[in-house]
Amino acid sequence: MANTVHCRKYGEELPALTTPPFPGPAGEKIMQTVSAKAWEEWTEHQKRLINEKHLSASRHRVIPHLRLHKYTIDHG
Repeated sequence: MANTVHCRKYGEELPALTTPPFPGPAGEKIMQTVSAKAWEEWTEHQKRLINEKHLSASRHRVIPHLRLHKYTIDHG
């Protein structure tokens, strides 16, 4: 059976990520608190934002825009 995590988005036990999405403490925290389902939804949401707003993820000014959306997802 797959490892589970209490997902902060859904508030229930769901399958966990198999590897941290980022190196270091940030990736570990995400792995411990976000389900694989929620992470997949978040990455799809980021792709939509980048495509709809015609953003280039390589440009530094895009990062604050995506962080704002991340804050909105994390905090309701």
